[in-house]
Amino acid sequence: MLRRSLTILTVASVLGLTGITTPSVAQDPAPGAETPQTFRHVAAGEATDYGYKLFLPDGYTPDAAGGFPLIYNHHGAGGNGSNLGQIGGAAVLVRGQADFPFIVLSPQVPRNPDWNIVPEALLALLDDVASLHNVDETRIYMTGFSQGGFLTWVLGMMEPERFAALAPVAGGTNLMSLCRAMRSVGVPCGAAPDTVIDACVLTDVPIWAFHGSADTIVRPLEAQTYVDALASCSGNAQMTLTPGLGHSTGPAYVGGALVDWFASHQRAPEATAVDAGDKLATTWGGLR
Repeated sequence: MLRRSLTILTVASVLGLTGITTPSVAQDPAPGAETPQTFRHVAAGEATDYGYKLFLPDGYTPDAAGGFPLIYNHHGAGGNGSNLGQIGGAAVLVRGQADFPFIVLSPQVPRNPDWNIVPEALLALLDDVASLHNVDETRIYMTGFSQGGFLTWVLGMMEPERFAALAPVAGGTNLMSLCRAMRSVGVPCGAAPDTVIDACVLTDVPIWAFHGSADTIVRPLEAQTYVDALASCSGNAQMTLTPGLGHSTGPAYVGGALVDWFASHQRAPEATAVDAGDKLATTWGGLR
């Protein structure tokens, strides 16, 4: 299992928040279809089941040489809960694609999430799925809208050596800011750490961010600040800012441009973990 990069998890471990996991259980996935799965994560003595959808592409076989690329796909806060019918899953990415060779992993965040725990659980889920299926570890990509955009930034910062490319959509980079945004639209949020992370931990990860200029739920400045910071440390980040667009996916998942962009990137097999310990300022305290 790849090392977690952020001090947030070291602190969580001291507080007894880090968890243990049990393998996914559900019906066997079938190539060309998306199936429901369940993953159990235990933290602070409490077990939480995370439902997720797993899409295997046509032609998937467990022993194909080289494995298959995987897109880690995160939903917005409106999909939080325990009913997988609330999240779009692979359909958001697959639609209109004649040839779609990716595995798609779409987890569901529980209602009233504690953001001190959920990020670790989601990374453990990725570890689990990658160990159970024929995943090419050099071609793991991540995207998500709104809450999912935050997760794309944050999980990418926690394990920058894990991902070949990131595409956050209408998302920011601070989990406490996410909690406030959720509550502003009536979505419950349990707690969150206030973390400020040096964007340069993502210097080696290609990033394509999307945002609407008229987004008042998650203001575009939250993403633009990090895109600009990455430019200052020779990062590879770009941002598509759609004029007049509010809090929406906009052009991000229209056509095959993003999927093609993902396919053009591959992580070096020898990529090493980034130690973000000296790049992270963390303020602990509940937002409850």
